[in-house]
Amino acid sequence: MRTASISRLALCGVFVMGAVVACSSGGGTGTPAPTPADPNATCDSYFDVLFTNPVTCAGLGVPADILADEKSRFRTLCTQALNYPGEGINANMLRDCVAASGSQCRGTTGLAACLAKKGTLADGTACNSANQCSNGGCSTTTSTNDAGVTSTTCGTCNKAVAVGGACSPTAACTVGAECVNSLCVADASVDVGGACATANSCKANLACNGGKCAALGAHGDKCVGSADCQDTLVCLNSACAAGIPLGGDCTKAPFGCAQGVCEGMSKKCTTLSLVKPGDACGFINNGVVGCAKGNCNLVPNTAAGTCPALIADGQACTPGDKTKTCDFLSACLNGTCTLGSTICK
Repeated sequence: MRTASISRLALCGVFVMGAVVACSSGGGTGTPAPTPADPNATCDSYFDVLFTNPVTCAGLGVPADILADEKSRFRTLCTQALNYPGEGINANMLRDCVAASGSQCRGTTGLAACLAKKGTLADGTACNSANQCSNGGCSTTTSTNDAGVTSTTCGTCNKAVAVGGACSPTAACTVGAECVNSLCVADASVDVGGACATANSCKANLACNGGKCAALGAHGDKCVGSADCQDTLVCLNSACAAGIPLGGDCTKAPFGCAQGVCEGMSKKCTTLSLVKPGDACGFINNGVVGCAKGNCNLVPNTAAGTCPALIADGQACTPGDKTKTCDFLSACLNGTCTLGSTICK
C-alpha cells in the first residue's frame, strides 16, 4: 500500500516542518508585500498535505465527519505552534510549503520550501521546540504513548551541532539537519549517491536506499520498500512494480496492494474502511474494517471486534487501556487526555 512520508511534525503542538525558506521582501523595488497567509486556512491546507493526501493515495475510507473533526483538532495544534515565542516558522512559510507539496503522496520530504528554520530565542530561554531557538537546539524530552501520539516536555534553548559538525545521541544536530555517519547533514541537500540516514537528507523526489540517496525507482528497479519507488508503484519481490489490484492475491506480497490492505485470512487485497468509536471492526463481510480512532479490540480467537470508546479532552485516561482511547492527536498525560502543550516560559 502506498503511503506518504510524514514531515517533521511533533503532533502534540511541537511544530517542526521539514523546514521553510523565508520569502524575500523585494525591498525598494516597489513590489507589493505578499498578502499575509491566514493561519487557520494554511493549517487546514497543511493537514491535507500530511493526512488527507496519503489517505486518498492509500484508498482508505474515512467518514467525512471524522476527517473534518481531525482537521479541526490539527488546526488547534498548528496555530498554537505558529504562535510560540520566537517561532521561526510563520503562516506565509507554511503556505509556501503547502504550495510546493501539491497533491503528491510523499508529503513534504525533500522540498526546499519545507525546510526547518531557526527562531529568535537566546540560549537558556524556555522553549517548546528547537524552531524557536536562535542556535537551533531545545533540550526537550520526547515520549510516545500506546496510540503513537508524541508528547514533549518544556526545555531550554541551547547550541545544537551545526551542519558539518560531529553529532551523536548526546550531541543533536541543529534544526534542518540530521545525523548521517556521525556528521550533521542539511535536510534536502544530498544528491544521488550521497550518504543519508533517512530521506530527509535527500533532495526532492529521491529515496534513501541502503544508506545512499537514490532516484525513486521506475518499474523493474530494485527496492527495499515502497518508499523507494515512484508514487504509482509499490515494492514487489524487491523490485518496483504496479501494485496488486483489489481482489488480487497478496500471499507473497503482504505490502504490495495498490490500495487497501492484504487481508490476513483471504490473502486478498481488500478495501480498508475506517469506522467510528464503538462500531464493529475487523474482518467483516469479506472486507477489512479499521478504526478511525484507536485500534480494533478483537474478540479472542476471532477476526472481529469493536473500536474503542472515545475519551474527551480533559477526561481521565489510563495508558494501555485498549477499550478506551484519547481523541485524535490527544495524549494521555498524567492520567488526563490532553490536546496541545502549555507554552513554555
